Amino acid sequence: MSFTSLDSGPHCLTLSIEFLRLPTVNVISDAWRWSFRLPEALSIPRPPVQGVRLPGTVTRKIEVKASDYWLVHACGDQLVKDVMELTARLGTRPQEVFSLTWAHVDMEASPAVVRVWMNKTSGFKNIQADADLLALLQRLRAGIDKPTGPVVKDEDGKALSPAGTFRYRFEAARKAAIEKAAAANADHQDFQLRDLRPMAGLSMMDAQGMDAARRLLGHSTEKMTAAYTTKRRGYVSQSAGIVRSGSNKAST
Repeated sequence: MSFTSLDSGPHCLTLSIEFLRLPTVNVISDAWRWSFRLPEALSIPRPPVQGVRLPGTVTRKIEVKASDYWLVHACGDQLVKDVMELTARLGTRPQEVFSLTWAHVDMEASPAVVRVWMNKTSGFKNIQADADLLALLQRLRAGIDKPTGPVVKDEDGKALSPAGTFRYRFEAARKAAIEKAAAANADHQDFQLRDLRPMAGLSMMDAQGMDAARRLLGHSTEKMTAAYTTKRRGYVSQSAGIVRSGSNKAST
């Protein structure tokens, strides 16, 4: 194939391809991969396309266990604890926790309701607060007559962001947890904040079933929820009996 022209413009790249007896499938595959790598090679800004993964990208399949969660929780400061708890109890994405405001929290309802805006699907999910989530919200609201703005913010009252100071505080807690587990010769699975969403789905599935986990995660189908639950943990089955030679019965 040959490249004949490069148009001007922030996202414009015109390529002329000569098919020199190349299989069509290979040409399409190569073009697909180059569409990700060529902009960086030529210093061309990539268009803001969301929801597209580079071919060969592996989806995270980490299962965060309760012991892993609470060890990092214990090593974090109060802000880290608050964000971890909200993320896990709401079963939502980190950015959705950072953008959660008091305008979407109805403390007067019975039970209290948290309306979470889901960025990926552009819709709300309504989470009824249990006793633990209610206690967390009440503590975050303590001393504030009419709370406004973000539910979680730093000591200066500023909103949080995934790439801000919270990132370094959370990473410090993760590092401290790893060191603490190593000193105690204990197993510990390191995790990212985004891994708490599937952890919440697994916890809800164990307690109330797949449909409850689907509603917590805001999925439209249980098939989507399975990607966050059973595919991370693995399916459960009883061991199979082995048929003995010369017998029609399986061993037990």
